Amino acid sequence: MAARRRWRERRDGWLEEHGLVMWGMRGLSAQEFKRIEQQEPHRILRRPGA
Repeated sequence: MAARRRWRERRDGWLEEHGLVMWGMRGLSAQEFKRIEQQEPHRILRRPGA
């Protein structure tokens, strides 16, 4: 579990540094994700097949 937490922290940090978001990011509410999806869809990184 600790390895998964560290990986997610590094992933979220990298995404933030590059101005990207994805569903499930720490600190990103559903409301904020929907706003970004509507207004800034180029910022969303989606999992393959999603």
